[in-house]
Amino acid sequence: MKFFYLSSLPNAEGLFEIHDKECELIPESINRDYLGPFNNGKEALRVASQKNPKAALCAKCCSGISQAIIFSSKNKESSQEI
Repeated sequence: MKFFYLSSLPNAEGLFEIHDKECELIPESINRDYLGPFNNGKEALRVASQKNPKAALCAKCCSGISQAIIFSSKNKESSQEI
């Protein structure tokens, strides 16, 4: 899990970027709001969009694909991704 923040300053396109705690482009602490711990940027975006409809993912730190795997059955032989 990573900790995500929402920039309180818009980027050149007028969007407010979401960054993880380790991002080299994360704004100074005065210019960001804590969103919380999430598995990936997509989860953080869902929460951030409720706070700011112009929220967007940082291309540097949130571009990687990370997705939880959910199975329909606990039985290994009949498990299927949903």
